[in-house]
Parts: sequence; structure tokens; C-alpha cells
Amino acid sequence: MRKFPTYLFSLLLFSYSALQAERIHQATGTNKNQGSANDFANSNPNDFNRKALKEAKEKKQVVLISVGLGWCPACSDLHDVFRTLKEDRSFKEQVGLVELDAEDDRDLIKDLKQEFDSIKPSWPVLLAIAKDKDGKWISTVRRGRLGTVEIQALISEAKTKSAGEAK
Repeated sequence: MRKFPTYLFSLLLFSYSALQAERIHQATGTNKNQGSANDFANSNPNDFNRKALKEAKEKKQVVLISVGLGWCPACSDLHDVFRTLKEDRSFKEQVGLVELDAEDDRDLIKDLKQEFDSIKPSWPVLLAIAKDKDGKWISTVRRGRLGTVEIQALISEAKTKSAGEAK
């Protein structure tokens, strides 16, 4: 049996670290060159995602929360759709976008499960939350492969529910 070459392991570890750094910078809106390497090494992606969710809830009327897994093909497709939506400035001004990894963000997902009963372990999950007239967050959920049309419908449904006109 052949051993796994050490240099491949190092390459995989470096690639994972670079992906995590990119994800953190996207979630926080920071410049990649800000902060030190030590700050990044001591950081927790869960903390950044918790901060991103809090900021989105403070600034936006509707927040989309995507929960998936890195190895899941449908989750990867949703990640690509989210990336496209993040690049659309007019969309981003109206809707908060937060991506969570079901493995890395377990604590945050556990907290969201307590607040919104609609998160179940079936990936990917897209949760749209919107404030109602009383300032309470109302959730609407979709699972599986989703494109921009389904996401727009989910946002419309969340806005309708929050306005008190639920179906």
C-alpha cells in the first residue's frame, strides 16, 4: 500500500486555509490584506458568520441564510448562485446574504434551530427570514437545488408572510 505523499497533504491543507480565508473575507466584507496572519490563525469562522448574520439582521428587512456542506453537489450549486447574487449590487442592497457550512458552523446552526424550527438536517437548506410588523423574525424555507427564480420566489414569500398576508 502506497503512503500519501507529505507534500500533497501540505498542499491540501494550504488550499483549505486559503478557501476559509476567502470565505471569511466575503462574510465580513474585509480586505484580504487587513489583519495579521496570527489574527486569522486564531479566528473561528463561526464567529465571523455569527457577526455577518447579526449585521445582516440589523441592516436588512430580509436575510437569506444558506446552510450546506462542502462536499454536497447541490450545496455547491447553491454556493455558486449565492456568489452571483453577492456580485449583484442592487440585490445585495435589499437582501442580506449569509452562507453557513453545516460542519464548520454547528454552534450557530444550533442557535438558528432554536430560533427558527424550520432548519432540519437536509442539505442544502435556504432560509429566508423577514421582520413582521412587530419586529419578530418570520422564516420561510426551501431545500434542495435552487436557482435564482426559486430564490426570488422565496424572498417574495418571506416578504408576504412578514406583512401578515401569509397563505
